[in-house]
Amino acid sequence: MNMKKSIIAAICILIASACFSQLTEANKAQLQKEIHMKVNELRKSLGLAPLKLNDTLREAALVHSKFQALNNKLTHSQTKKELMEPQDRVVYFKGLDFEIVGENVQEVPLPKGKLSEKDISKLAELIYQGWKNSPGHYKNMVHPTYRFENIAFSENKALTKLYATQVFGKKGTVIPGQLSTNAFGLKEAPPSCRDEFKDFMNLVANMGNSLEIDDDGKVYFYYHDLAIFNKVFNKKDDGIAVDLVSLSQFPCKKQNVLDMSPIYDGILLKPVFREELLKKNEAQSSYRIITPLGQIPRNLDADKLSLSMVLIKGGKKCIYNYPLEVPTGTYPLFPYTPSLVDTFHVDFVRKGIVKSQELIYDFRTNIKEPLTWPTIKKIDFPVHSVKIRSYSSVEGDSLKNVDLHNSRANTIKKDLAGRLNVSEASFQVDAKENWEKMAFQFELFQLDSLNDLSYSQKRNIVNQRDYFLPWDSLLFSQRKATATIFYTTNDSGLSDTSLLPVLNLHTAIAKKNKLLINKSLKHLYFQSQENREVVLEDEVYELLLTEKSYVENAAAVFSKVYMADVYKTTEFLKTWVDRKDELSRNAQGNLLYLYALLGEYFLDNWDVSNERLANVIHPQKMVTLLHDDIPDELMINLHLTFISYYGQINDDVNIDKSFNYISDYIKSRKLTPAETAGLALFYNGWSMHHMTVDLLYPGLEKKTLNEDGMFILAQTILHSDKDDKRAEEVILKALEFNKLRWCKWIKGDFQIMRYESVKNKYCEVCK
Repeated sequence: MNMKKSIIAAICILIASACFSQLTEANKAQLQKEIHMKVNELRKSLGLAPLKLNDTLREAALVHSKFQALNNKLTHSQTKKELMEPQDRVVYFKGLDFEIVGENVQEVPLPKGKLSEKDISKLAELIYQGWKNSPGHYKNMVHPTYRFENIAFSENKALTKLYATQVFGKKGTVIPGQLSTNAFGLKEAPPSCRDEFKDFMNLVANMGNSLEIDDDGKVYFYYHDLAIFNKVFNKKDDGIAVDLVSLSQFPCKKQNVLDMSPIYDGILLKPVFREELLKKNEAQSSYRIITPLGQIPRNLDADKLSLSMVLIKGGKKCIYNYPLEVPTGTYPLFPYTPSLVDTFHVDFVRKGIVKSQELIYDFRTNIKEPLTWPTIKKIDFPVHSVKIRSYSSVEGDSLKNVDLHNSRANTIKKDLAGRLNVSEASFQVDAKENWEKMAFQFELFQLDSLNDLSYSQKRNIVNQRDYFLPWDSLLFSQRKATATIFYTTNDSGLSDTSLLPVLNLHTAIAKKNKLLINKSLKHLYFQSQENREVVLEDEVYELLLTEKSYVENAAAVFSKVYMADVYKTTEFLKTWVDRKDELSRNAQGNLLYLYALLGEYFLDNWDVSNERLANVIHPQKMVTLLHDDIPDELMINLHLTFISYYGQINDDVNIDKSFNYISDYIKSRKLTPAETAGLALFYNGWSMHHMTVDLLYPGLEKKTLNEDGMFILAQTILHSDKDDKRAEEVILKALEFNKLRWCKWIKGDFQIMRYESVKNKYCEVCK
């Protein structure tokens, strides 16, 4: 009974199947041909390139149609791993050169009986219209990227269904010269890998601008904030790979030639991971990172390369950042005039020491003759006197040092007596071990506590080289001797009045006339640089380190000459900041201005550890001098120095305070277009790209932007705007302001030509 039922069921299926058609291979070939023609007619009507048939895509389509028919299921996925998704199926059939793959599927009723050519045409139209009237399927058929397609069919005869699969593809480019055939094993991470950076994505995006090539073709990663680096690369399998993209990959009138790899577009250098990045960090500062990432292959022209960053999270590619130059700027210190104290009731004298020149002598260890003999400039005044300051460095034996500094002084004295033709009575000698210089050097290297030790204890430290310091250069500096030659005049009708402040300063020092010293300092502020530099001469300088009544005027003069000797100026500043309670508010204000100047200089020019930097210009050393009556011009200068300092050590809280003060100060004034552009550059300097766009974009709409503002906006908007269409419009708008500047920019930042509209315009106008 059971056997009979089974036979009857099978017969019923066979009888039912006989009622429906079985497509012959010829039918399927006609069906495929007609659908292919219809798709290309549609593309032609839209101005798109026709699709070519490809056998690999047919194999992928056929295996998937059979899977759907067998399982009676309309789907894009299969269960076998190697055939799971459309791209997997194309790869399975050796379609390794297909960069992009798309797929349409459809289920239609299987027609009855034997099919004529007319029946096949109707079936082709039914399948074509089904896809055309479905937005997702239609998008595949008219996608401008695709260049190949093929279609295959399979029947489920039992259920009278026909399954059709159409597979599209674009073959990719393989850039020659690869260093790895598989991107060094890198795979793509899921999009969720970006979630970790959602609160500081602007900083992560800007990392793409942190790659540089040195003169030897080595690629370096320069990043100013080690804290942010550690936040981004927080696991051992996080890292960076550099993608070398060439200008030749963006040809005019052709598609961009980008490698089909989902990991890179050009030539990929070997990835470098967190531990190696930190191990090879060459930065002196503990707050930043400068580390090598690889070597440019010798056959590549570094000048024609653009360095993209592949940011790796968990061993997989997470973010691809190509570099886009963002113009930045900083504000120089604002003009500020220090206060000056005058002594109106004191008159200048017109006789006395009218001029001076200081000679420098350098000595090697234990040597009594200088390395070179300085040249004496001819000065048309008689010599009044000569002051020699001779030193021995503090290492070695104290008794031997006495002989050294005295012998050096006698050597200098003998030389000058002969060259100047002056008597021995004209010389004054001060010879000693240079403990004062050693004390200042200890302070510079954060070893202030050593100054509390006895001389013998300190000498032992120096002799043993107990601390990791540049001892040779420090001790060489301690041995530096000077001879100051003073010239006199008895001409009460001195014709060159510019010499009066110098004459009176030297004369007042000789006569210990404090009021005249201060009057001379005040007038020196308005004299030539050569005259002002008299404050750096040892005799004058040592006096200015000791008498508080001179500080206001002396600090003003130092603000003019500090670059002639930043170390002496720094010592002057540190000395009086430590004694600030003895000073007037005006004197303290002048010290604050001098601090701003020194801070700007050191932050721009001094490549030292953060600890040394902090010891010299830390803002906390100055805040005790602040008070409510400080002029706005001085306060803005202090914040400009503060923000530079805090930027060096990545102190975000204090960066924000100074940033907001500076921004509010600038915006409180009515800005010209040039000043608006300057503020935008300042914003960009602190990666506040959205503030730049918010500042400049309204000016574009109101037509008040100048050329600089327009280009700053265009070069910044890609870093802040999620609206690519608006960004493209702004970039193209900049062309109207200056064609040559625009062409130079796009050529330099040629990866912007990933935007088709920008590339087309570049190719059109930048011939």
